[in-house]
Amino acid sequence: MRRYQSFLAWICALFTVVLVSCGSPQAVTPTYTSEQLNMLDLSAGKISAMRDRMTTELADLLEKENWNYVDMFIHGPLGTIRQQAGKIDRNLLTKAEQKEAKEISQELFGHLESLDAAADAGDYRQAMSDYKDSLDDIDALLKLVPESEPTS
Repeated sequence: MRRYQSFLAWICALFTVVLVSCGSPQAVTPTYTSEQLNMLDLSAGKISAMRDRMTTELADLLEKENWNYVDMFIHGPLGTIRQQAGKIDRNLLTKAEQKEAKEISQELFGHLESLDAAADAGDYRQAMSDYKDSLDDIDALLKLVPESEPTS
């Protein structure tokens, strides 16, 4: 009887090994949760609204070389852009997308800081260059946000 039990245990182990090794793994593609999509949509919407204000209000302030108001605009309406960009890079699905979003965000913040310094110095040429670069950075960041499917 003892031989029969060890033989049965060996057969069960062999069957388990064969069963597991012959089974094909299901490729699981990661997907966004509704919470992640909502957070991404909300943050992208806020950043897009800031970008719209930049193209109208900030552009006008730069053209008029109204440096005090440029400084106030950067620290006022654009004051939460860092927070919103952080929400985007934390909620993107893959590590590669998160890393790319973080790099773009860092470039954006660098351009906004440089724009602020150019405004303090009254340097129109540098301010316009950083303004255009920051718009490009915002566009690149918004391209990383997935399109959410419309709900019916």
